[in-house]
Amino acid sequence: MTVSVEQIASFLDQIEFKYERQDNLIRSGMKLAGDHSVNMIFNAPKEGRIFELTVGRIIPMELVQASAHTAAFHLYLLSAAWDTSFGTPEVDKGDGEVRVLVEVPLADAVMTLDQVRFCIRGAVQLCEKIREEGTEVLKTGQLPTSATNIDAATMARLQIIQLMETAKGRATARAMATNTALPQAVRDVAQKMLPVMDAMDQAEAAPTSI
Repeated sequence: MTVSVEQIASFLDQIEFKYERQDNLIRSGMKLAGDHSVNMIFNAPKEGRIFELTVGRIIPMELVQASAHTAAFHLYLLSAAWDTSFGTPEVDKGDGEVRVLVEVPLADAVMTLDQVRFCIRGAVQLCEKIREEGTEVLKTGQLPTSATNIDAATMARLQIIQLMETAKGRATARAMATNTALPQAVRDVAQKMLPVMDAMDQAEAAPTSI
């Protein structure tokens, strides 16, 4: 089964959800608690075999960019992803945009109006949680007590693997090794990964033979 952008637009019309069509996307937005506006993009990728909703700008990008606690924030997002079975929180490594991605595979299912409502409602609830807790993490570096369902060492390994993809990310991972605001287990993992990161930096700095 598949869904089309036209069908998604029809569902949104039925619930009087305002939007704009742009190419093969549907762009919209809404306000979270505290009068903060988020962007919403509805899409039907993979030839309509997936219903996709992306909610962006959950936290002001300038707050993410200016924070001295991005390592703790990455750990928080990993914990939030672990805790929820609905939606995937992520942060853009380039501009710091925090997003939630919701995907509904439609291989053997039909997208319905109730599912669209459920996706919007669930995404908004997750975004409000991330905005409230994530903002505090960015300001203080302290993880909320709710971020305990996955142990700190496992979160650190997952995060460092992601960070090691770029030189900027490796710099953040190195800072985790000495950041006393993070759990000792996190610092231990970061310290063990330092030789690997050094080797990656050296490999990237080495001249490329032609």
